[in-house]
Amino acid sequence: MWKQKRLMSMITILTLYIAISALGADSVSAATSISSVTLTPTSVVGGTSSKGTVVLSSAAPWGGASVSLSSSAPSAASVPRSVTVRYGQKSANFTVTTYSISVSKAVNISGSYGGSTKTATLTVNPTPPTIAIKDFPNYRVFQRDIGGTSKSVTITGTYSNMAWNRVEARVLEHGTNTPVIDWTTIDSTPGGGTFSGNLTVQQGGWYNAEIRALDGAGSVIRSSRGTNKWGVGMIILCIGQSNMSGHGQPPFTIATSDLAVNYSNAGIWEHLSDPYDDGSPWGAVDNDNSTAAGSMMPALANSLLETFDFPIAFVPSGKDNSNLYSQWAYRNPSNHYDTTTLYGQSITKARTAGGVELIIMHQGEADTNAHRTEAQYEADFATLIGNYSDDLYATIPIFICQLGPITLGFNTRTDADVVAVRNAQHDLDNGEDIFMAATAMDQPRLDHVHFTTQGLDAIGGRVAQTIKYYFGATWYYRGPVITSASFVDQTRDMVDVQIDHWGGDDITPSSGITGFSLLSNGSPVSIISADRMATDLIRLTLASPIPNGTTAKLRYLWGSNPDTSALVKDNSSLELPLENTTADITVTEVTQ
Repeated sequence: MWKQKRLMSMITILTLYIAISALGADSVSAATSISSVTLTPTSVVGGTSSKGTVVLSSAAPWGGASVSLSSSAPSAASVPRSVTVRYGQKSANFTVTTYSISVSKAVNISGSYGGSTKTATLTVNPTPPTIAIKDFPNYRVFQRDIGGTSKSVTITGTYSNMAWNRVEARVLEHGTNTPVIDWTTIDSTPGGGTFSGNLTVQQGGWYNAEIRALDGAGSVIRSSRGTNKWGVGMIILCIGQSNMSGHGQPPFTIATSDLAVNYSNAGIWEHLSDPYDDGSPWGAVDNDNSTAAGSMMPALANSLLETFDFPIAFVPSGKDNSNLYSQWAYRNPSNHYDTTTLYGQSITKARTAGGVELIIMHQGEADTNAHRTEAQYEADFATLIGNYSDDLYATIPIFICQLGPITLGFNTRTDADVVAVRNAQHDLDNGEDIFMAATAMDQPRLDHVHFTTQGLDAIGGRVAQTIKYYFGATWYYRGPVITSASFVDQTRDMVDVQIDHWGGDDITPSSGITGFSLLSNGSPVSIISADRMATDLIRLTLASPIPNGTTAKLRYLWGSNPDTSALVKDNSSLELPLENTTADITVTEVTQ
């Protein structure tokens, strides 16, 4: 019985609550109206949105307040049919969606509730015209035309919402408004949202490019300027093994000119700094990330940029312990650009960089350990340069760094093995497109084969001198050479060595000269002194006369690691060493 009474009480209370709520809602609704409609922002570009807000005069009643919305121009700006202000709240937000239009339009956005209407005005504007140049990577170097001093540079970009008649471009000195090339039409065929055209740019840098779009009356519609520095100059491919990658110790030499550039193993244009040959992707055939250190490149760049006033970029492609005969000289016949080969990787990098003008090679140590003969090394090299001539360009020059001293005992190479490769590198020089660019017999080493940073700096300076010679900027690149040897008199206990100079006109040291050896019928002869007698003459004094009827042969800097403690150098600024003999020189008899 008590349960029935409790149930009846609950029904009575619920009925009373509903009746009171309904009476309250009608009363509140009658008292509440719309206070305002606001828009943020009040002006937009067609295709973007604005936030609308409706505000009531008092809190929304039970069940919320549904505010009707409308637009005076739905094709320009549309709104939802309504927006609900939640119970107990005074405001609610809604989105105004706008559309692209050709001319500006004022659109009234209205909200109605409780018998009242409020309106806000939204201005919808046409999308403004835009144009944007596609900027070049910072430090980008465009390889100048081979044999020329300029490059046709392609300038591209995008545009929208404009009807242009032509696009013009100009080239400016980087960071200034000083024109290098004044406004020139590059595209007069509008359409498709892109533009493209070429400018012939003289070697130099750094530059910025700027473009502008003009209408048929010649008025500028919009313009855009790149901010990254770029230029036109020389790109150099660097191949070989560890002394090309560089094992020099810190502190590394600094490339002082901002025109010295590296096209890194990661494919990034950047200011040249050591270690220049790191950053290879994992697994790359020429990855030297763990060993690359100080190199010849900063000193080489510093020297070149004392003479040339355009950017010079280097493309690292060397690989530790790589040989010529089976690695560098190998080209995949079905895919020359096979990046699993050292050769294919190098020409792929050269092509990606936009072409190269010349090649520097520091290589040969691995071939001595493979016991390649002089003839074999020369044949392997002929294959290599033939491949590069096919795939890069026909007359591409190559600058060879000659093997320096090598200490035996770390592998199976012999004196004869080292001499064979060193002589081949010497004799390959034709003075036209193959150069023995640097001798290194006088340079300090870190270990049995790798040069110090100081030594690499000297080698880099010598390579730079040879490159300058190739371009006609200097008249010499090699040191003195031995031309003949003869006995001083009939006693045959002294030998005069005649030399010819290239860049210098005198020699050092004056006495205690090292590096000479003499054979009598193939047997070594003891030399007790070697002294400078004149600017072009060195006299060797023998421990004992060479018997009449025997043949005497002269050698200089023969062997893997000859005594170079007091080798002969000229008095040129580079202090170039007297070159090694590549064949035994017969000592002639004295002329009476």
